[in-house]
Amino acid sequence: DYKIMKEIEQKLKNSSGETLAEALVAALIAGVALLMLASMIMVSHRMMNSSDETVRNFYEDVNQVEMQSGESETGRVTITGSGSMESEVDVNIYKSDDGKLVSYAK
Repeated sequence: DYKIMKEIEQKLKNSSGETLAEALVAALIAGVALLMLASMIMVSHRMMNSSDETVRNFYEDVNQVEMQSGESETGRVTITGSGSMESEVDVNIYKSDDGKLVSYAK
């Protein structure tokens, strides 16, 4: 305990400081770190905006298909049972604008 206190006291009494080269290197490292942080923040912001837009478009498409307000065409659905039972039903098929989501209703 006394030894640690003695070392701290010596460091406090030591009047030698850092050299100019050490200070410049420390400033350079801090500057590079700040640039990296700023670029990470910008990339993160762009990614969040992109994902928000993707989610918003997806929900708009889901709503359009569920409300059956997009393009529609008629079609036929075949239902096959576990045995030899088979049934066909005429349906209206609704698609989202991009055609990725589809729903149908009798």
